[in-house]
Amino acid sequence: MLRLLTNNSCPCVSNYYEDPNTGNCLQCGILCKECVTAATQCTLCYSNMNRYMNNSKCDCSFGFYYDGANPICQTCPYYCQNCTAPTTCLECSVSAHRFLTGGLCNCSAGYYDNGVNLTCLSCSPLCAQCSDYAVCTSCDPALHRQLVLGVCKCFGKFFDASTLAIPVAMCQPC
Repeated sequence: MLRLLTNNSCPCVSNYYEDPNTGNCLQCGILCKECVTAATQCTLCYSNMNRYMNNSKCDCSFGFYYDGANPICQTCPYYCQNCTAPTTCLECSVSAHRFLTGGLCNCSAGYYDNGVNLTCLSCSPLCAQCSDYAVCTSCDPALHRQLVLGVCKCFGKFFDASTLAIPVAMCQPC
């Protein structure tokens, strides 16, 4: 039964629309909860699919993307604020020390991605850049430090006055 008698008319039941050419009731597209005149001309979206109404279409909500197969929009990766695919970020959080480059939200210099949190974590003050707190990938030569096996060591006629309790980034002259 695809029609119901309501107030002396017989509209199509929920999730169906009346084809303007044939008058038959046809099912709405998978993304539409309700539609009119065409399967993809939505008037209502499924709220449990992470979608919202946008010009008669049910688009993915902010922070979600359509994977091309599953009608339920998928959550963007933790490092993206908004995306079109798991490897294509559209926006990054500047307050999380991230910037957009090549569709990814990378960490700013002096910060690293721990693989879990949106916010990039600060590198050791001894590192210019790092892959973990104390695993340096580059050093600031102005601090008289150079990279040796992931550690920024003092070089030339400078010594390290830094301790675990008091990290001093600048190497001191001998």
